[in-house]
Amino acid sequence: MFSSIIDVLKEITNDRLNSEQKYEASIMLQIVQTYDFVFSLHLVKNILGIINELSQVLQKGDQVIVNAMDLVKIWKKQLQMMRDNGWDSLVEGNFCMEFNIDVLNMNHLYCPQGKSRRKAPKLTDFHYFCADFFNTVMDLYLQELNSHFNEANTELLLCLSCLSLANSFSAFDKGKLIRLDHLYPYDFSTLDLNVLEYQLQTYIDDMCSHLKFLDMKEMVDLSKKLVEKRKDEVLL
Repeated sequence: MFSSIIDVLKEITNDRLNSEQKYEASIMLQIVQTYDFVFSLHLVKNILGIINELSQVLQKGDQVIVNAMDLVKIWKKQLQMMRDNGWDSLVEGNFCMEFNIDVLNMNHLYCPQGKSRRKAPKLTDFHYFCADFFNTVMDLYLQELNSHFNEANTELLLCLSCLSLANSFSAFDKGKLIRLDHLYPYDFSTLDLNVLEYQLQTYIDDMCSHLKFLDMKEMVDLSKKLVEKRKDEVLL
C-alpha cells in the first residue's frame, strides 16, 4: 500500500481547500520517503511477520496453551536469528529504487532529519541504524518476551492447561496439577497435598463417567453443572 499512501498524500498536498491539511500532508510526504522511515517500516514488518501467528493463537478463546508455548519458543528462536543475522537483508535495495528513495552509505556520518551535520553526533550511519536502532529494538522485543514467558510463567501456564475441558478432559494431567499446587505453598497445607492425588483421580473418573460433563466448553459451564448436580458438595 506504500504507493497508494504516497498518491493520497500528494493529492492532499495539491488540494487548495485546506491549508493546514496541505502542510501536514507535505511534511508526512517528506518523512515517509526517507531512508529512516523505510528502515523502520521494514523492521516492524519483519517483526510482526514473525509474531503474527502467535498473536492469532493468543487471541483465540479456545486456544491450546501447550501449542501457544511451543510458538513462544519458535518466536524466541526466530527473533534471535533475526537479531544475529537479519541486519544485511533488512531493507531491500529494490524497494528504495522503486520509490526513488536514496540508499545511505553506511560508512558516512549519520545526520538526523532536520538537524545540521555540524550539530549531529559523530557516528556513522551503520552505527546508528545497526547498533543504536536495529540491535536495541530487537533486544527490547526479546527482553519483553523473556519477561512475560520466563521459565516460571511457562511452567505455570502449562500446568493450567491441564484444566482444559476440551475433548472430554483429554488435557487432564494429575502430575502437573499437583505441581501447580506446589507453586502456591501458602494455599495448600501438607494434608491437602497428601490427599490431593486421590481427590483428582476421583474427580476425573467422576467427570468422564457422565456424558453431560463431556460436552463442556468453558470452566464457568462446568462450575454451573457441578452446582446443578450438587457435585460441588461431594467433590469438596
